[in-house]
Amino acid sequence: MVKGSTPTFTLKLPVHTDMITSLEAIIMQEDVWSLIIEHERFTFDGYYATFTLEDWETMEFEPGIVELQITFRTDDAKVYVSDIRRIAMRKKYPEDAE
Repeated sequence: MVKGSTPTFTLKLPVHTDMITSLEAIIMQEDVWSLIIEHERFTFDGYYATFTLEDWETMEFEPGIVELQITFRTDDAKVYVSDIRRIAMRKKYPEDAE
């Protein structure tokens, strides 16, 4: 992911999205800054959930590694928590010029 871009994330889920009652994605960097993507920002299709970050959201992160984790609840009251996915956050020039 590049700072200042609008990346789209498509997540394959273990259950059909019709069963999901709430979903959130958390993007964290070094336990300092986090971004929470709420259910309303996702689009759903079959077993896939998709969200796009805004350019200003990616500018808040520093170059390095960010971590993504999702949590969702289904209509049968089960809660799923994903493994943490590590994503490279790359520089944007001229903002990150040294």
